[in-house]
Amino acid sequence: MGSKLTRMLIESQQKLPFLVSAFMPFPRFVANQLKFQHDHMPVIGLVIPAIRGKEAFREALPKQMTGVALLTAATMWRVQQGEDAEWFEIKKSDDYYINGKAIYGPLAPFMVMADILYRGFNDKAEMPENYLKYYSKALTEATLGSTFRTGAGLQLLDSVLNDDLLSGEKDIMKIIGNVLGRYTI
Repeated sequence: MGSKLTRMLIESQQKLPFLVSAFMPFPRFVANQLKFQHDHMPVIGLVIPAIRGKEAFREALPKQMTGVALLTAATMWRVQQGEDAEWFEIKKSDDYYINGKAIYGPLAPFMVMADILYRGFNDKAEMPENYLKYYSKALTEATLGSTFRTGAGLQLLDSVLNDDLLSGEKDIMKIIGNVLGRYTI
């Protein structure tokens, strides 16, 4: 399913480059990034190979071992950032953090998982107040954040998670206009 969708997206980008590039500048990079994340994320990358059989499992195992090493390194890096840092922040000094989302790239989901592990096993670090909402947004942003044009952000996701889109508090046309306005900048 995913490979068919990816092929269709890449072919449509070749046929209608301006239309697809307006939203997603590099569809091949995005497809490769998502495949890397799926194949290397511990346990998740073993689901399909376990169903397909022994050969697929043997092929997936080294990627899973690499994924465990990546998650371990991400967790060790996360510990060094301290209790006050968010999953994407890099501690520059005691009270100064920089945004590391662009640096993490396809490793960003590993940083989110490292943050969950860090906060779950560290008594001093607190989980976010609404942790399910926070980590849903963080994982979506880490996985798809580099997918869309810069400036587009995740406004639609923010709207849904903040119930703005579904509760009728804001005019739906205004939200659609804002999203389209940012995508086409």
